[in-house]
Amino acid sequence: MLVAGRGTPLGSLLVHSAADLYQDQQDRVVFSATISAPDLPRLQNAIVTVDRNGKVQRLDTSIVFGSSGGARPGIFIDNGKSVWISGSASSNSAARRLDFATRQAVAQSTDMNYPGVMAVDRSGHAFLRGNYYHLEPSAPLGVFSPEYPDLRPSLQGESFPISTSEHVIASDGKVWAVLKDGLSRYDGGIWELIYPVSRGQVVPVLSGREDVMLCRNNIATQYLLFEDNQLVASAPLRRLIATYPDKFAAAFPPSYTPLQRNYRLWITADSHKNIWQLEQNSVAVFSGQDWIVGPDSPRLLRGLPNSLGSNVMTAVADGSRVFFSTALAAVEDGKMVLSPAP
Repeated sequence: MLVAGRGTPLGSLLVHSAADLYQDQQDRVVFSATISAPDLPRLQNAIVTVDRNGKVQRLDTSIVFGSSGGARPGIFIDNGKSVWISGSASSNSAARRLDFATRQAVAQSTDMNYPGVMAVDRSGHAFLRGNYYHLEPSAPLGVFSPEYPDLRPSLQGESFPISTSEHVIASDGKVWAVLKDGLSRYDGGIWELIYPVSRGQVVPVLSGREDVMLCRNNIATQYLLFEDNQLVASAPLRRLIATYPDKFAAAFPPSYTPLQRNYRLWITADSHKNIWQLEQNSVAVFSGQDWIVGPDSPRLLRGLPNSLGSNVMTAVADGSRVFFSTALAAVEDGKMVLSPAP
């Protein structure tokens, strides 16, 4: 535990921890540190320099040496008058050039995806590597210099306040989300209110073809079936599927796998018009007359994006079988039959 007032004295500073220690050609020592001082009310991060005569300087207290994957240590330029420091990949902080004379920092804020300083040429151009949290491993190097204009087109974005984090992109590209007035959809230009909050709070769950959108109430006891912007019916999910099997078969055909932010519900029809439903840790199929419940099996455990489990469900082969991450399923003689997934 670091406590202000306790540390190693260094000039007027108390150093509580230090890392990334470097020495330039003028025998000046530069390092990242957590410090306190008489003029600092609490612990601060800082870049500290100590020259050959023991003079201590504190630079910008908001900056530390970063740890962008594969980046080099701080690179001194202009005969040691300034240094380039990598940003931190995990915190999205920018690469910076620190000027020791002015004790000021110039941030590379042109593109925050490039925080890792790899090299600096004699003209002062810094070569930066991409942040692997956001870019592919094969991302190219970028060159930063105030004299180089950024010729890439800048995309202008918009932000909208939403009431819940749940949102679904429909098959027609429109975004369904919950605004303060209720369930709405966005076509890239305007928001259209679909289901006002005065009728109840609902959230979008799953998008199908034929302009079908499936939503649910807050406690997932009722599901709402929409076609385009019209409510078709509201009922428990299995009752909805049994009442409107043709609509669900058309919305979730064998050739279609809906995109999802979270793996919470899967629906697909096979080539025999059986409609399959995977929800939580159970799977069932509607044969057109009855619901057939799957056998207890570890193959049907619900999965998360980074875990083993049945986190995908889609019809495969000739469409008569349904693929899970860990099993193949089919309806044979009125029963659900499981076999190992290939």
